[in-house]
Amino acid sequence: VYCSPLRLLAWEVAESINSSPEALMCNLVTGQEKKTIVGSKHTACTVEMCDTNKVVDVAVVDEAHLLGDPSRGYAFSRAVFGLPAKELHLCGDPAMVPLIETIATELGESLTIHR
Repeated sequence: VYCSPLRLLAWEVAESINSSPEALMCNLVTGQEKKTIVGSKHTACTVEMCDTNKVVDVAVVDEAHLLGDPSRGYAFSRAVFGLPAKELHLCGDPAMVPLIETIATELGESLTIHR
């Protein structure tokens, strides 16, 4: 699952995957649109619409530094703490690293940082 901060970005990711030569299929879930493709194993969504009940192998939260945003931080916190992913990738401003390190330590989770 790919969690986007913007509806248009989620749409672009879904469209890119759906038009790929590898014939992959990707659902799209935003507050304004839900496009489900039968047999799809991938979903692009806005972070507010991520499914915290469905276990996934990998989840990507884009612009995760928005955890600290006063108006949308709740949605990013919900994704980071609530996505039942075997592996979670957080992409964003490197300034978020100390916060993510603290969270991982408090939760007893391993953390790998790629710059």
